[in-house]
Amino acid sequence: MAKPLYVQAFEHFINKNKDDKLKALVAFGLYIEAEQKWASTQAVWPTEAKHRHYHNCSIPVDGATDHYDEGAESVIFEFVNDVVEFEKEQFLEAAVAAYKLEAAKGRHKWWHGVLEATGGAILWSFILLGGAIFAGRMGIDVIGVFERAAGGPHH
Repeated sequence: MAKPLYVQAFEHFINKNKDDKLKALVAFGLYIEAEQKWASTQAVWPTEAKHRHYHNCSIPVDGATDHYDEGAESVIFEFVNDVVEFEKEQFLEAAVAAYKLEAAKGRHKWWHGVLEATGGAILWSFILLGGAIFAGRMGIDVIGVFERAAGGPHH
């Protein structure tokens, strides 16, 4: 028994697109859809011989199925864009919800941050003041050093 025409068409698209099975499957689906549309335009449903003639005119000819591959790429690209757009919307909604949740938690900690920064500034000021006093007791004129570094008058 000979292979049915649709199996031959399927094998053609699979062999033509060995590295991209999804593209091959979509292109095959577009080919079957085109054949169905062609058959629907006939006065009566085409005979097996007419289907074979359709197949022989569209599959074995070099380049005859390229437009199905291009159509498959377009369909896949559109599908991927739709999925990304759908997922992007859900991702952004989830991110905003998480942000609002964290922002609501953070209101009470704001004063903790202010106190921490103020405490750090006061501590650093005491460290610098203590260092200046220590340097003064060691005989180092801290203010004079800064004036000379800035290019001010020498004493």
